[in-house]
Amino acid sequence: MKSFFSLIALLIISTSSLFASGPKDSLNIHSPKSATIKSTIIPGWGQVYNKKYWKVPIVYGALTSLGYWVYFNSDKYSSFRSAYQIRTDGDPGTIDIYDILDTISTEPKFSETQILKLRDDYRRDLDMSVLLVIAVYVLNIADACVDAHMFDFDVSDDLSLNIRPYYIHRNSIYSSSGIALSFNF
Repeated sequence: MKSFFSLIALLIISTSSLFASGPKDSLNIHSPKSATIKSTIIPGWGQVYNKKYWKVPIVYGALTSLGYWVYFNSDKYSSFRSAYQIRTDGDPGTIDIYDILDTISTEPKFSETQILKLRDDYRRDLDMSVLLVIAVYVLNIADACVDAHMFDFDVSDDLSLNIRPYYIHRNSIYSSSGIALSFNF
């Protein structure tokens, strides 16, 4: 717990330079490398560095919900794995949790093949949820890097396309006409 608070203090100290006002010089350049490293260390830190605060709840919401699915699928996988091991150990004196639930309530009893199939299904779901956590983590890093690259990109209000006739008369043999397109940005 102490290291967690130390990490938060480090985050606050390192991002305090974001709120300092002053002229932009060579020491105060918005760095894509810094945003990428920060987002790699703590998910969402790169978004804070890029001043895209609204993305932080999305990152943590996705990671929290996927983390729950990792926990849920891991718990169910472990339960069905141990039930299958108990049923196939050859000792009639061992009873798995699903046999106990069958005697207490009116739950249907699972056969060995059903338990094996459920174990495999939860293992597949566990693997998929872990891959999704990794994907969200990598997307968090990529988003911070791209936003940092585009941080100083200026889109002015004068985005226009001008269309005008085009005609070149070089000599009596060669002339050309057409349409000229010019973009202003």
